[in-house]
Amino acid sequence: MSKMMVLQYVIGVLAMVVFAYINSYFPEKTTLLFIGYFVVTMAIMVVLTGKSASKIVKEIEIIQNGKVIYRGKKESIEKLRIKDAEKLSRELSAQWKLTILSFAPFILFFIILFIPGVRDSFFN
Repeated sequence: MSKMMVLQYVIGVLAMVVFAYINSYFPEKTTLLFIGYFVVTMAIMVVLTGKSASKIVKEIEIIQNGKVIYRGKKESIEKLRIKDAEKLSRELSAQWKLTILSFAPFILFFIILFIPGVRDSFFN
């Protein structure tokens, strides 16, 4: 797991602790905090996605301006695409598991917060 993934996970867990604290001592501010958290999270994601996209666009321009080294047959290219799709599906399944893991504390927090039976049994 990369340092960035660990950092994202730790930030998520810390955010849940802050949510719990605010909800415990300032319950009237919970909705405002949730909206603020959502807006800040979305803004950070847009900025990070923009930076990643700009790097990719630059790389695409470099590739498009490059010289053709080899032209392959259509059949061999299709075989490579099939192999690539198989590898990609394995990689994406691992990423999907990490994504679910990072959202687990958030989902658990809202289950405990908004389902009265679970909340009461959790805090008693």
